Amino acid sequence: MEHTLKLKIKNNNNENSQTFEIVHPSEKEILDLLTDYNKNNRQSQGKVLTDYLKEQGVKTKPLARDNFQLMNFEYDAGNNILTTFYSVEVALSISNRYLFIQDCEDGFDYTFYDADFKSIDGGIYEADENVPMETAIKYLLEDNRLPWQLATQIDSSMLLEQVDRAEGICLEPIEQPPTKQSIIHSLTQEIQSITISKKELISKTHDLTDR
Repeated sequence: MEHTLKLKIKNNNNENSQTFEIVHPSEKEILDLLTDYNKNNRQSQGKVLTDYLKEQGVKTKPLARDNFQLMNFEYDAGNNILTTFYSVEVALSISNRYLFIQDCEDGFDYTFYDADFKSIDGGIYEADENVPMETAIKYLLEDNRLPWQLATQIDSSMLLEQVDRAEGICLEPIEQPPTKQSIIHSLTQEIQSITISKKELISKTHDLTDR
């Protein structure tokens, strides 16, 4: 049985990226080959990733740019970084918004976040088991007037980390700067404390002298 997976190769930016279908009997072996390519930095030796995969017996087929599909792998050729995506949960970046979507019992559980990683909308997209996640994503983006053609898949764990940080900042109390009255009150207390200490010292000195 052959496995068909989606691979995105990013060059300088998303405009120059290419997407491919890669077909191979072993899904694990595909990941091992991509990891090996990444570790050995074959890009610097002039060997293109798709050529390397063909040498290893992996079939590759270019995908149309207007065919929105979720990726299983993304290779950043400029920085030599390989990212593995998981189909059970997906994160997308689009027009200063973020979408996180994952499988659930009734279909797909989704949440939209703004540019500051704060939740602005969410819910359940009800669907049968045979409905692909791409269908749900297209509907949700179009329903929110976001062009799905410009959606960029990102690491879901990194998005959730940013969301956790944003929620943590919101929960922390904001420290207010001291007012003029509070400063005067604090200084007055310090002066009174110094005066009392001085009086006690003088009293003790007199007691010792009398003895």
